[in-house]
Amino acid sequence: MRFLVPALAVGLLLGACGSDGGDVPALWGRTFVATAVTDGGVPVGLFTGTALKLRFDRGAVRADAGCNSVGGDASVDGGRLRVTDVETTTMGCDPERHSRDAWVAELLQAGPELSLGGDELVLRSGRIEVRLVDEKVLVPDRALRGTRWTVETVIDGDVARSVPAGATAHVTFQPDGSMAGFDGCNDFAGKATDLGPDRLMVTLIGHDMPVACAPAAEGFDAEVRSVLSGPVGVAIDGTLLTLAGPGGRRLLLRA
Repeated sequence: MRFLVPALAVGLLLGACGSDGGDVPALWGRTFVATAVTDGGVPVGLFTGTALKLRFDRGAVRADAGCNSVGGDASVDGGRLRVTDVETTTMGCDPERHSRDAWVAELLQAGPELSLGGDELVLRSGRIEVRLVDEKVLVPDRALRGTRWTVETVIDGDVARSVPAGATAHVTFQPDGSMAGFDGCNDFAGKATDLGPDRLMVTLIGHDMPVACAPAAEGFDAEVRSVLSGPVGVAIDGTLLTLAGPGGRRLLLRA
C-alpha cells in the first residue's frame, strides 16, 4: 500500500539556482550511498550509523533510509533534481526511522542542486548537503555462499520488526549446497540448492533434542525457520541480504 507525501514542509529552503545542465545520462541506472549528510556543515543526527541510498532509474528515483522506500518521477533540469508525484510505502517502523523517511521526502521535493563527477554525487538544498558514492564502488555485493549472514530485521506484511534484544540468528550457505546456522534458540543445518540466479530451495534438518528458547527469543526462532523452508527468494544489495519465504515473510540479514 502507498500514500502520497504532502507538499514540502517549511524547513528545507531552495539554494541558489544551478547552472544550465539538462539531463545527466550518467546518473540513470545507478545506486548511490550517502557518505555524509550535513546541515550547515554539522552531521544530521538522523543518519548517524545508518545508510541512505538513492536509486536512479531513467525517469524515476527511489530513496531508502532503513524503513520505507520514498520515490517519484525524476528529471534533471537547470542543474537541479526535480522529483514529482512523491510516494512512500507504508511499512510500520520505529519513530526515528519514520522521521528519516519524512526528511528524505522533503529533500527530494525541494529541488536540490545536483552535481555528478564520476562515482561521486552531491545534492544541495539550502544548508543541507548530501554526499554520495556509487554503491558498486563503495559496497560491492557480497557473495551469497561462504558469507555468514546475521538476521537484522523480520518483515511480516507491512510491519518490520528488529531482532528482539538479547536474541541473535545467523545462517551460512556453503558452496557445496549445504547450510548451517542458529535460529535464536537452536543450531540448524540443511541444504540450499539453486533454483535460479535469485532463488533457492531450502530444506532444514530437524533437531533430535531441541533446546528451550530464552524468553527474549521465544517465537523469533519460528519466524526465522518459516523463511528458511521451501523455495526462498534471494536478493543481495552490498552487505544486505533479503530472503523471502514461501509464506510472504522476509528476513533482512547483514554480512
